Amino acid sequence: MYLDRLRELFSGVNWAPFEAIVNKLYTLEGRGRRPKPPLAYFRAVLAKMLFEMNSFSKLVERLKNSPDLAPLCGFADPPSKMGFSRFMEKLSEAGLDERLFEEALRQLKEAKPKRRGRPKKGH
Repeated sequence: MYLDRLRELFSGVNWAPFEAIVNKLYTLEGRGRRPKPPLAYFRAVLAKMLFEMNSFSKLVERLKNSPDLAPLCGFADPPSKMGFSRFMEKLSEAGLDERLFEEALRQLKEAKPKRRGRPKKGH
């Protein structure tokens, strides 16, 4: 049920500007594994905030145990807790952590569907 709600909320956000910003945090030059999609980290951290998970360990556990959550965020396979720590560190170093999440939460709030049901008495 919570995934349907998250899917509905995420559909109301314009992700392109966020993706452009978080992609700049990672370079694809050099050796080593390619990083997981930065936008997926961003979306997963938003899910963590919305579902009031108090740690990245809980988020990683939820991503691994819920077969639909990881793809909804944009992961083919969930990252480690360390991946989230590095992502948040990069956001913080760039001075983007608070501003990006505030803007995303604002858009999520605007995308929040109106309650359905019977109208209140007198309306």
